[in-house]
Amino acid sequence: MTIGVQCERDDALRDVQALVTEYGMPVEVHVRTEGDVRRDEYGSIKSLSTSELVFTIGAYPYTHSPSSRQLEKAGLREECDLLIYTAMKDWIDHGITDPWAFDVERCTIASDGMRFKIRERSHQSEFGDVELYMVLGLKRI
Repeated sequence: MTIGVQCERDDALRDVQALVTEYGMPVEVHVRTEGDVRRDEYGSIKSLSTSELVFTIGAYPYTHSPSSRQLEKAGLREECDLLIYTAMKDWIDHGITDPWAFDVERCTIASDGMRFKIRERSHQSEFGDVELYMVLGLKRI
């Protein structure tokens, strides 16, 4: 891979991130880590601690109660309450270098005073082998 191609991919990721940040709605992402079990000297569980990574990213477009056509266009099959497109670069910048590997069961999204869980996710707009958007179908909890 040449340096010029990598620069073009990085530029595409930054362009999408700038667009989503400028025109999008802010959403707060909460990603819980695995629990850390602490035991006493007898081997009994003393405490269970988890930490949470919290960061804010943009979402554009941001669609409440998406139609089946909108879901199909986004590559999603499950019905959901909110459909958002997020810039892949936002995830990468916050330490989630492989957004497809993290456990969606440990992730929630907060926006407009409501909390959502991820029902389904897909990717959109590939530039070469780089995915520019992560599309999330969210269900209110």
